[in-house]
Amino acid sequence: MISLIVLSAGVLAAEPDYSALSADLTALRRQVEQEDGDLAALRSRQESEIRALSEQRAEIEILRQREQLRLGAAQERVRMLAAEQGELDERVTALVPVLDTALADLEAWTASGVPYRAEERTADLSRMRRELASGALDPRTATAQLWQHVEDELQLTEQVGVSRQVVELGEERVLARVAHLGLAAAYFELSSARGNGLMPVRGSGQRAHRRHGRVAHRRYGQAVYGPEGWTWEERDGLEEEAIADLFASLTRGIRSGAFSLPLAPPEEGS
Repeated sequence: MISLIVLSAGVLAAEPDYSALSADLTALRRQVEQEDGDLAALRSRQESEIRALSEQRAEIEILRQREQLRLGAAQERVRMLAAEQGELDERVTALVPVLDTALADLEAWTASGVPYRAEERTADLSRMRRELASGALDPRTATAQLWQHVEDELQLTEQVGVSRQVVELGEERVLARVAHLGLAAAYFELSSARGNGLMPVRGSGQRAHRRHGRVAHRRYGQAVYGPEGWTWEERDGLEEEAIADLFASLTRGIRSGAFSLPLAPPEEGS
């Protein structure tokens, strides 16, 4: 009887603690459920990100296709412009001989006209021809400069003015005041007074003017066309008086009025 009791006590002592196991199992279940929820949330975020990335990829693909279309159109435009540029370059190149002829004709016309600053006006045209021939001057720029020069020449035909330039009187080269009436006539005034900045000259046909208590000797003349072209010749008498009156009026700023002036003999055949 004693032995059975001891055995029964031993059996009771080895029986497991089901309450602890149940608590552990419940804790594990909760942990699994938490991790499963976290995994589901992570999976949901990943799916959202994948959908967003897919949408961005689709948008980028649309943009890529659009840019490809624009690039194709731009390349076609470049090809068209290159073709047009080639045609334009050919036209510009064809302008060179035409411009050279026009510049040469204008230079010859300027050189053969009234000798008012003729060297200065023809020098600019000669420079343009040289630069055009060497390629230093673009034909399009040369065309604009030629047109501007023509406009300046046309404007010069409508002006009456005075400037200083060198005139040749026989073997003399002297600096004088030159008045031009458009491009129809030109006259000069030459002074030998000291301190006036002009080259001293001597010769016949001198006219004396009293200026501030001293005598200023002045000579007057005009540009005359002859068999050898334009030359400068002195005038005396009434013609000298008329030219002196012209310079006196221009000095006072009078650019219009009635003047009796000597005119150069007309060119033969005109």
